[in-house]
Amino acid sequence: MLDAPAASSAGASLSEPEALPRVAVDVPGESTAVVQEVPHSLVTSWKSFASISESFKHDENGQLVFSHTTYIVLDKDDGTVYYGSLEIPKLQISLEQAINSLKKIPADEIYPLLPPELSSLALAATGPNQYIKRPKFLSYSWSAGMQMIATRFLEEARTLNLVRRHPHPNVVSLEGYVVSHNRIIGLALKNYPITLAQRRQSEDSKPLDKASCYRSIERGVQHLHSLGIAHNDINPSNIMLDDEDCPVIVDLGSCKAFGEVLTEAGTPRWNDGFDTVSTRNNDKIGLRKLREWLGIPEDMLESA
Repeated sequence: MLDAPAASSAGASLSEPEALPRVAVDVPGESTAVVQEVPHSLVTSWKSFASISESFKHDENGQLVFSHTTYIVLDKDDGTVYYGSLEIPKLQISLEQAINSLKKIPADEIYPLLPPELSSLALAATGPNQYIKRPKFLSYSWSAGMQMIATRFLEEARTLNLVRRHPHPNVVSLEGYVVSHNRIIGLALKNYPITLAQRRQSEDSKPLDKASCYRSIERGVQHLHSLGIAHNDINPSNIMLDDEDCPVIVDLGSCKAFGEVLTEAGTPRWNDGFDTVSTRNNDKIGLRKLREWLGIPEDMLESA
């Protein structure tokens, strides 16, 4: 799922989602990141970075060209995030240059305040079998000075709470919120070992019951629809599998109530024909593409 307009992939064959180049978007306003020295204990090597990402932009001929490299460092204890950007390809940047580019992002731009009605879900501690989902920090490259990241993260937190109150075995379950200074800094979810995209690559050792898997995903989507929301980004990377190959729909940040304008464009090659608002049709397209990707003939499902 992309936060910014992505490069066109018209004519490409349907295949597994891949790491497409992020396209830089010029937004009025300047970064409000605060110049603050990063604690030496927080960055000791390249492995200390939560994310290192190259961004691209279109030149005057419409071709994608390098724009900049973005660095993210996260203090997992209190959620403090440091952001850096250099107009140099990542392989040409030294560790010292990367560290010197880092600035602290204001908390209110990336983390929403914990609403009183959700305070009972604040966790005292996280468990080893939980996946902690964070806001999309990379979006800061084009949303600095706004609270867009925080707003979207709160929307996802509310959606996950809705599903928590109306659970389904094929939709991810929320286990609570990670909170620091009364702000939601993480979403604690049940952890799963593998995505559907990864599982399909390992079929040689253990065949996947594709038809059964697809029907379960379809039931999960139908459950979301019964709650008045559409997922709007069904693809193999947003489906996790447990140890028994039971599929679970994740990444509910793309979910919106029917009719709401979409703030994210879905995943290239999986969003062809999408409506610009949240609709059942968007999920219908996603499911059809997923069925084709799995190689399941439509009549096989109809005859079952």
